[in-house]
Parts: sequence; C-alpha cells; structure tokens
Amino acid sequence: MRIVARVLFGSLLCLCSAAALAQKKLPILVQKELADMVKMCKEVGAKPEKSPGLLTVADLTGDGLPDFVIDQAAFNCDGAASLFSGSGGSQMSVYVGTPDGQAFQAFAGGTFGVKVDKESKPARLELIVGGQLCGQKVTAKMARSEYKSCWRPVLWNAGSKKFDYAPLSQARPVQ
Repeated sequence: MRIVARVLFGSLLCLCSAAALAQKKLPILVQKELADMVKMCKEVGAKPEKSPGLLTVADLTGDGLPDFVIDQAAFNCDGAASLFSGSGGSQMSVYVGTPDGQAFQAFAGGTFGVKVDKESKPARLELIVGGQLCGQKVTAKMARSEYKSCWRPVLWNAGSKKFDYAPLSQARPVQ
C-alpha cells in the first residue's frame, strides 16, 4: 500500500506546477482530490499528462502558510479532454494550509477561469463566473449564451475560516 501511495504521489507531483513541486509534501486532502482526478481520467481509458496550472500554491490568507488552489480546467487528461471542463466551465477548490502541514477545504465552486495574483500580499484569487454571480438577473428562459461574465474576487474571512465572493462592486467585466 505504501509503495502504491508513493508512486501515485510521485505521479501527482509530475502533473503539477513548479511551485507545487517546491512544496515537499502536499496535504492529504489536496493529494486526495488530485488522486481522484487521476483515477477518473484512467477509469475512462485516458492518460493523465503534465498539467502545469492544475495546482497553485500561494498564501491567500496572509498567515504565512501555503494555501492550495486546484483548477480542474487545467488538468490534461489525454483522451478525455472534456472530463473536467466543458461549455459549462469547470470546478475549482481552495484548501487553506494549517501549521501542521495539512489543509482544509475553504471554498469550491464552478468557474470559467482562475487567476492567482502572487504579487499581492496576501495573494489575490479571482474567478471568471457568470449570470447571477455577476449581478445579472437570470430567468429560466435565458440561454446560457446570454449570461454575462465577470472576474469576481474571492476573499478570505478569518472569522468563518472560509472564502467567499467579494461584493459585486468589486466584479470586473471579462475583456
């Protein structure tokens, strides 16, 4: 079992970015989500490939600890390209690092794009979302192509230990 876990963990690291590789040991929950993606890819007869944008490591909370952003749209599953993303976008997750080297999930949602600005202190997370999340009134008769898109920041709330969308006033149109 340990050998299988090491091989799987090694293959997960190969799929991720250089920043993720600098993180010597990923938290268990981050490893699990990545391993589940690799497993799903293989189960449909496809092959996991290097995926540089899959995992971004940055301090999003300002506590000096690494946090982890998984952007499933960046997962390269050769032979099943639409397994993790498509016309409806993709899923992403944020895990907040803890002092013991582990992490807990503090946000998950659908998106059409993920951006982590590591130059900001703390790092800034923005997502491309659409429709109601951009303040648009959406009706059942509206086609998805009529939804407006925007970049919407996602902010840390230390009290609730969760991330949530910033106020709509901070949303920007997608250019």
